Amino acid sequence: MAATHSEEFFGEPGHRTSYSVHGSDGGKVVLCIHGLTQPSFVFDYIKEVLVAAGFRVVLFDLYGRGNSDSPPETYDDALFVGQAVRLLDHLHIAKATVIGFSLGGAITASLCLHHPSRIERLVFIGTAGMPFDMRWSAWLYSWLMYTPLIGPWVFNTYGKDAMLSRLRTYGLSNDFKNLPPDELSHKLLHYTEWAITEKDGFLNAFYSTMCYFPLQKLSPAFASIPKSTPVLVIWGAQDQTVPPQKPVAALRTLVPHATVHVIEDAGHTVLLEKPDIVNGLILSFLQSPTSD
Repeated sequence: MAATHSEEFFGEPGHRTSYSVHGSDGGKVVLCIHGLTQPSFVFDYIKEVLVAAGFRVVLFDLYGRGNSDSPPETYDDALFVGQAVRLLDHLHIAKATVIGFSLGGAITASLCLHHPSRIERLVFIGTAGMPFDMRWSAWLYSWLMYTPLIGPWVFNTYGKDAMLSRLRTYGLSNDFKNLPPDELSHKLLHYTEWAITEKDGFLNAFYSTMCYFPLQKLSPAFASIPKSTPVLVIWGAQDQTVPPQKPVAALRTLVPHATVHVIEDAGHTVLLEKPDIVNGLILSFLQSPTSD
């Protein structure tokens, strides 16, 4: 199938996936899976570097995010893994390297657990999926928002206004240690406000994901990664969204063959804060030979 640079869709109405393919048909395939709220263009810096190096990069928006539909489903790992596999099938891609950022890292681990034959290499950036330390305020917020009966009422009543207030007061400072004042950062800010206020189904998808996705319970999936599968892990040392201390230590035990880099002076969205470092690490990893 010919590579494209424009957005395309596949799937039935109500379950359509927005995607784009970049680079030459003959290049090795890299599938990128984004995080909880930021859509696929969060990978734009990585995409440019990999395409220039001859890779074929596939970007797509998870259900409820970007321009993909927001189906009335339970937003758990099975939903997102199924979406990724259907996209690979649609594009006739048998095997790919997968880069997962944040929530996308947890989806990537689950994808590897259930479909190991589809995986070439793995890159995890600030990944969810394992236990991590939460500030007491975040723990209290989670308990309040996701308690049955109480949580849905609280979120439906106050969730939208609370998310907008935080965004307009702090921007993306919780995700970024040093927010780069560039076009992509402004695009992310504008997208997030648009999604909260205008995207059909975004708030439900966000809430359902927080309730039903195993954000800290996928350690068995990481432990299942075959030793023959090369793994790269990248984290911002000052990540406040998924603090690295516990998950990095866990990964060193669960995936002992992984190469781990913790980057100083960077937060959760390290791929945007330190693009030269992150892109260099990923490119070197993908171009390195594998030992069969």
